[in-house]
Amino acid sequence: MKKQIKKAIRYFIQQYHGLKPNNTFTEVLNDPEGQDLFFLTGYDKSGTTWIKQAINDVKHFSCIGSNQYFDYLKATPESQILHTIVNSKDKKSVFNISASDYELFFKASYVNKIKTFSKEETRYFGEKSTVQDVNLIHRIFPKSKTIVLIRDPRDIIVSFAFHFDRRNKKQAEAWSQEKSKFEADGTIKQTFIDREVPKILDYYNHLLQAKQVFPDSVIFVAYEDLISDAGFNVFLKLLKFIDADAFTVENAQWAWDQNTFEKLSAGRKPGDKDASSFFRSGTAKDYLNHLSEAQVLKLNELLINPLKQFNYLK
Repeated sequence: MKKQIKKAIRYFIQQYHGLKPNNTFTEVLNDPEGQDLFFLTGYDKSGTTWIKQAINDVKHFSCIGSNQYFDYLKATPESQILHTIVNSKDKKSVFNISASDYELFFKASYVNKIKTFSKEETRYFGEKSTVQDVNLIHRIFPKSKTIVLIRDPRDIIVSFAFHFDRRNKKQAEAWSQEKSKFEADGTIKQTFIDREVPKILDYYNHLLQAKQVFPDSVIFVAYEDLISDAGFNVFLKLLKFIDADAFTVENAQWAWDQNTFEKLSAGRKPGDKDASSFFRSGTAKDYLNHLSEAQVLKLNELLINPLKQFNYLK
């Protein structure tokens, strides 16, 4: 109950601040390229929620989410509108409200929201949303930074299946095996795999293209590296990518320690699984436990390009 009350209080405070007058249009005109913005993305179940919380605990950094304005799959009305704006040309008429006017309005509104909801004394403002269009982000905010979390697509499928089952069990009035993403033997249903693979492949190919286009403003980090013994050093790499002078190692270590799997999962160790928790496992290669040998071989064939390019097939 206390958590719900605190959540409600935070919400109303945010709404109050959102109504306050601001100078956002002036700010955007002075810095239209987003030098103090960063974005955290990756496919669903790639660790973005975890790393969002860790970054947000570092002094001078804020990371909120999820808004899906730049959604690659155009699954939200906002992302559909934004894609339309950037692909439209201005009409030569003094009476026309042009695409560039709408783009400026979006920039101002976005900057207003992200700065209103961020911590005090923030120097770098971030947003976490999954499956974001990296090209679109850097079209709107050319000097922003983007952190992309990569995870073995085969593990994504497994984690995503558990995520759907966990969520649906809470929502469904009458849960049954037919509604599960798993067969009775614990392997994932082929229908779920067939649904997710084209979307994962499409997005990972998009990321591979972005890797070539934005070598200096986009960083790719593997989930598997973050959960390794060298995880904190990888976390430092992310922060340095945003600004190496904006934090202290001691404060970054504190933020990292506040967001260990053990703390986020209420005391479990990595590998001590709980299918009812958002933080279910904290391990890699769990696909070996939930995909049949035939399914793994087929996925290796279908996803061969991203698996090779991101070093998941050696």
